[in-house]
Amino acid sequence: MGFLYELMVPEDGLFGNRLEDGNWTGVVGLLQRNEADMAFSYLSAKSYERYLILDFSTTYSSQVQTFVTEMPPLVPKTTVSCILLI
Repeated sequence: MGFLYELMVPEDGLFGNRLEDGNWTGVVGLLQRNEADMAFSYLSAKSYERYLILDFSTTYSSQVQTFVTEMPPLVPKTTVSCILLI
């Protein structure tokens, strides 16, 4: 399609929190400051404050998955070799 892109991760690694001065941290801050054009993440308009400063697309998929499994047995740190003499 002939376009370039750059993947970015916010320094704080967060989706974003609103600061007292009205600025945002995280992914929301990157978008607010026009340092990023769009975000692909589970970044929903959960707060009215986010809704006011960002444009959101329709949610395409939202699933929470939990897996429960039995713990495997411990593997011994050493193995014993046996030599059979005939």
